Amino acid sequence: MQMKNKYTLLWLFSDLCDLYGDGGNLTMIEKRLAEMGRSCEILRPGAEETPDLASADVVYIGPGKAANVEYAASCMAGWAGELRAAVDDGKAVLVTGNGRELLGAEFETPSGGKAAGAGIFAHTAHETGSVFVSDVVGRAQVPGEPRCYGFINRTAHLVGDCGEPLFKLERGAGDGEGVTADTEGSILGNLFATWCVGPVLVRNPDLLRDFMRRFTEGELPEFDDALERRALALTLSEFDKK
Repeated sequence: MQMKNKYTLLWLFSDLCDLYGDGGNLTMIEKRLAEMGRSCEILRPGAEETPDLASADVVYIGPGKAANVEYAASCMAGWAGELRAAVDDGKAVLVTGNGRELLGAEFETPSGGKAAGAGIFAHTAHETGSVFVSDVVGRAQVPGEPRCYGFINRTAHLVGDCGEPLFKLERGAGDGEGVTADTEGSILGNLFATWCVGPVLVRNPDLLRDFMRRFTEGELPEFDDALERRALALTLSEFDKK
């Protein structure tokens, strides 16, 4: 099967969940597609619109203020089943930061209430109201297990089953409350979910390549990511010195 000439990237809740420059994940995908001679369209439906998940090649949800994520959950309630079906059908999905709370059974809101998630995972999210940050170094659980770096900035943590981990950690915090952990993130079919922000696909070129293979029918034509690889190597070397 040959690659398509044009791809559709669907950015859900772009008007609510757009912190830490994480929209750069889609910008990088767009850049690499252009270098491969392909084009793409980034669609940004309003929060109260019902998105066309079926026609999208990539679905993305990013991090937002806790109150915005709560509102996003209320907007998602009417089509959460369609999101679950898209994941089951193998749609390429990326979720970063506290956008992950929308994937679980439920999460605590800033006011102390609870909001329902899409139920893709069984986890719940506990809102602490305190900012927690952590550098993360680990191996992505994709072919080749590339070594990756990430940065976590969150006020909540996950409790319960998060499924198979996206990263096996050498250092840093995972999904739970503790400062150190063995794993972080979730991978389910072609869904990648991680607390890491900054944005994670820009920081980790091998992870980007693997994610893109999941919606470009396998092998990728060559593109030059030497600069990103050099930046990652320098970052990892700083942690190897410690």
